[in-house]
Amino acid sequence: MTEALFLYKNGRLKDEDIIGTEEFVDETEKVSEGTIINLKEVIIGDNEWNN
Repeated sequence: MTEALFLYKNGRLKDEDIIGTEEFVDETEKVSEGTIINLKEVIIGDNEWNN
């Protein structure tokens, strides 16, 4: 949730981008809550994906 909140506070996410929350298990078997967001654009190197 920390990363999503950072993006929200900096204007990179809008209310409609936040879908909800979900629990997940990390590699140490710790259960945490994460934020589900809708990514409108992803750019990695020369590759670009739009939703």
